[in-house]
Amino acid sequence: MLPLIDIFLGIMALAVFARGVFRGFIGALLSLFSIVGSIIISMYYTQDLGGLLSKIPFVGSYPLIGFAIVIIVSFLILNFAAGLIGSALSSLPLFNNILLRLLGGVLMVMIFVVAVTAVYSLLQENNINISELVPRYDESYTKQVIDYINNGLQFHTYLHELVESFKQRAATMQ
Repeated sequence: MLPLIDIFLGIMALAVFARGVFRGFIGALLSLFSIVGSIIISMYYTQDLGGLLSKIPFVGSYPLIGFAIVIIVSFLILNFAAGLIGSALSSLPLFNNILLRLLGGVLMVMIFVVAVTAVYSLLQENNINISELVPRYDESYTKQVIDYINNGLQFHTYLHELVESFKQRAATMQ
C-alpha cells in the first residue's frame, strides 16, 4: 500500500494538472512568470518596503516573515494580471489547441513538484525532520522525487543561498 503522503500529493498533482489543462499553456506559463516575478520582487524591493513592513507584528523578530509577506502579495497581484492576460489570449485559436492545454497541465505539475521540493528544502533548512512528522516518508515515492530534484538540479544549494541572502537583507532592514 502506498504511503499516505504519496496519495495526498498524488491527488494534489492531479488537481494541479486539471487546473493546468483548463488554463492552457499560456496560463501555465504566465503562472510560472508570476511565481518567478514575485521571488524577484521580494529579493530586490523588500528593503524598500522596510518602513511599512516594520509596522507588522513579529517582522522585527523574524525578518523572513517580511519577505514572505512581499512574496505573497506580489504573487497575488502578478497572478491576477497573468489571469487577465491569459484569459485574453486563450480565445485565440493558436492557444486553444488540446495539445497545448495538455502541455500546460504538465507544466503546472512541474511547477507543483518544484514548489513541494522548495517547501521540503526550507523545512530541512530549519532543521525539521520530515521522517518524524510523516509516517513511512522514507519509503515514499515523494522522497525519491524530491531527492532526484535536489541531486539533479542541486535545488537545495540554490535555496540555501537564497535563504542566506534573505537573512542578510533582513539584517540590513532592521
